[in-house]
Amino acid sequence: MNAAAYLLEVGERDKVAIESDDGSITYAQLRDRVARAAGVWRSLGLGVGDRVLVLALDSIGWVVAYLGAIWAGGVAVGL
Repeated sequence: MNAAAYLLEVGERDKVAIESDDGSITYAQLRDRVARAAGVWRSLGLGVGDRVLVLALDSIGWVVAYLGAIWAGGVAVGL
């Protein structure tokens, strides 16, 4: 289990995980989105230890992409 998976497992599923200008999501929703994002990263060829730059505006989507890369085994780098 990596850090992204661990953080999303220990959160209370129905509690709000992130609140931002673009809305809010619970830990359960965040976990589901991050798991899907990890699958997308893997389908794009991201392997364990590969670095990936996540470039986006501050948003829930950025958090999902960043944690998804980590969940997939990559090393996420924010800019």
